Amino acid sequence: MRLIRSVEPSVEALATQNPTRTAFMQYFAAGEARPDRHEVGVWTPLTEISPLLAASVVKTEDRAFFSHHGADWHAMGRSLRASVRARRIVGGASTITQQLARNLYLSPSRSPVRKAYELWLAFGIDRALSKARILELYLNVIEWGRGAWGCAAASERHFQKPPRDLDLFESTFLASLIAAPKAPLAGRNAARSRNVQLETAYQLFLSGLIGGEDCALCCHRTWHLHRLLGAGTPLSAALSHPADVKADVDGAILREVAAALGLRRIPPAELLASHYGEEQQRNAINQLRVSGDRIRAIAPAVRKRHASLMERTNRSA
Repeated sequence: MRLIRSVEPSVEALATQNPTRTAFMQYFAAGEARPDRHEVGVWTPLTEISPLLAASVVKTEDRAFFSHHGADWHAMGRSLRASVRARRIVGGASTITQQLARNLYLSPSRSPVRKAYELWLAFGIDRALSKARILELYLNVIEWGRGAWGCAAASERHFQKPPRDLDLFESTFLASLIAAPKAPLAGRNAARSRNVQLETAYQLFLSGLIGGEDCALCCHRTWHLHRLLGAGTPLSAALSHPADVKADVDGAILREVAAALGLRRIPPAELLASHYGEEQQRNAINQLRVSGDRIRAIAPAVRKRHASLMERTNRSA
């Protein structure tokens, strides 16, 4: 495995420069008739990306993102123990920063040497860049589907809209694609994607970033989508198919989600059926503040953006 040194900009330059191609893009473009497919298309600043998408990706890929310094040692320990038990390499421990380093500078191989390079680069990226900038870079350069590099391409492909207009369901759906961007949504991968969507929405609710009814609606739409996919409906048609909206009476939908996922934290019905109060909102915002580098926009903007989207939806209904 080799470190691809031809990829620019350098770690320090990433503070102000937006990369147009990454090592991963070069790797997959090699030998293709149209290597231009593997480039960042429209660069989207973090301020123009739905906070629902940003929060969904953090919950899906790296819940400790705002508190670690490039690597999550607890997750790596769990992954190592799982690998020993399974007698094979079990992934899932790479942080957002590690994934960014891998995409920018390395290859998709899983060798120990590459992992060491990845960690070294991740520490450098974390020292040189703010959490907000790391998240912006990540959302713009990773692959969200075959040939869809960056959240703008993914948002346009699946929902024909810019990333700033994504709602909760759309955001959790896109976040669920990151682990296996090239795999079709069928069989085990469809079940994995469904569970990721459900758990991401549920964790956003537990964090106080969304209300119980919003979470229940997202989960209901997720089940609807995957029932259609299971029946053989093409993905594009399934995503655009309207779901019958059901009220979450006494939090029944969310308790069903928690039970289906085997989650231990199941709040009481009166909490599931209501929105968090001001104190819980403040606590959720405080969770996103780490070592002076505050990602102030995400938590309050989630609610503001979702309210705006719901208002527009109600007007068009």
